[in-house]
Amino acid sequence: MKALAAFLALSAALGAADVAKPENSGIRLEVDSGTASARLIDKKTGESWPLGAPGLVAQDKSTLPLRLSGGVTVRGGVLSYRTQERVGFQFKLAADPPAVDYSFDNLPAELAEIRMLNRALELEPGAENYYAIPNRMGVLLLPKGDKAYTRRLPAYSTDIIVPTFEMVYGDAISIYAHQSDRPRLDNHSYILDHVLYAEMPVYQFGDHHYWTADSEAPPRNADPSRMIFARGGRFKPTDQFIKNTYEVLSPLCRDTALLPMTDHHFATADRKVENTQFGSGVHITVHYGAEDYATPHALLPEWGFLIESPRLVAFYARSYGGLRYDEPAMFAIRSLDGKPLAASGRVRIYHGFGDPQVEFRGKTVEVATENTIP
Repeated sequence: MKALAAFLALSAALGAADVAKPENSGIRLEVDSGTASARLIDKKTGESWPLGAPGLVAQDKSTLPLRLSGGVTVRGGVLSYRTQERVGFQFKLAADPPAVDYSFDNLPAELAEIRMLNRALELEPGAENYYAIPNRMGVLLLPKGDKAYTRRLPAYSTDIIVPTFEMVYGDAISIYAHQSDRPRLDNHSYILDHVLYAEMPVYQFGDHHYWTADSEAPPRNADPSRMIFARGGRFKPTDQFIKNTYEVLSPLCRDTALLPMTDHHFATADRKVENTQFGSGVHITVHYGAEDYATPHALLPEWGFLIESPRLVAFYARSYGGLRYDEPAMFAIRSLDGKPLAASGRVRIYHGFGDPQVEFRGKTVEVATENTIP
């Protein structure tokens, strides 16, 4: 351990012919000081994976060569280097579970993206496998996704995810995603996760002054048919997505900030429908499955949700109350004076998209975009 500590404290830049080898009890990361090409070794099994070097992708989609400036350094357990384009890369090992935290900074305007770990770890699911998520590679699951540095962790059919951390600490800690883990316009399941756990996302904004452009192109590799929560057409897609989801998640998070998560369960055998409860009065249902799912008050399509609480009702549904919609509609109805909706003197109704009619207090109310009922 003393020798390892001394090695990790190394601060001098390594020459081009050397290989930097930070390691811990579980893994070793070998980085060529001349090319930045990396290799990950599982010390327990001896398994080795060639990770390659980060890829620099220009705005025209061409790949630029990676040229190091100043060599590779290992200081305080952090391996770092910088390219001639002034992009800095950092890697740090974690021990339990074995993992590699990684990041980059100073992305210049001529680069469109950085590809990291895009050649990594093609393994079958298993307890000792590795995964890649934003800023971390670690043990448990396969890498999955269209970009190495924005990969998600979809559960395998045998995995059951239970929000234990939220149930224990949710009423004491405001839980947010990592800065690099931001929702794409076509990632509807990401939004459903935040609805289910009553958490606010960290939003991704467009390039530069995107709101001043005549039009906004969808994100690279995005499927417009999956941009469900960016519908509405009153704003450009990014702003419409933020508007729609914020109108639901912001009041939900305010109402549940100091409430414990008192229940979580799967409503169907295939675990495509999940329910959570906060305190005694906030009930949430989200639907990840392909077939419509009926609750006592709503019919939820795929990616539908329903929030019912004393001061907030919100849904993306095919029907709610006594109204059935030709196309699923999204509404958020909230009390503005802190009283329950049934007794509130000021109620705000937000209509995201779909049919503009909603049932409220036994009547059908038509709301084009948003309206406050005195």
